Amino acid sequence: MRNNFSKIAVPVSVIGAIVIALIFLAGTRAYGARSEAFKHLSNYASRSPLVEQKIGKVEAVNFDYFGTYREKFVGSDKEVDMPLKVRGTKGDAKIEIEAERTDGLWKVTSLRVDGVVVNVPADTKGSNP
Repeated sequence: MRNNFSKIAVPVSVIGAIVIALIFLAGTRAYGARSEAFKHLSNYASRSPLVEQKIGKVEAVNFDYFGTYREKFVGSDKEVDMPLKVRGTKGDAKIEIEAERTDGLWKVTSLRVDGVVVNVPADTKGSNP
């Protein structure tokens, strides 16, 4: 009897752990796609000349659910690494933006377009959404 229980309990436990992990992952991604950071960074990507050079006039910005998403809170400040999919008139690109919010002001610290690091101009630092 015990042997049969072990044969059933282990697979059920593994499947349960996988389901819980997938629910957690989906929840964090859904949060990221609706966050203050997404609103600010999608606005940044929409009006960035650096992005426009690559894909033309931006038509749509979406959260990349399969990219690496990280958000770190330090008191009321925040650091974010957010993946975006951007569609423009000349093509599409995957964008990764790193930004931080200090005293309510957002500052883009790093931008990668299709994996290529792009220098962020100083005038993009310290803006509100």
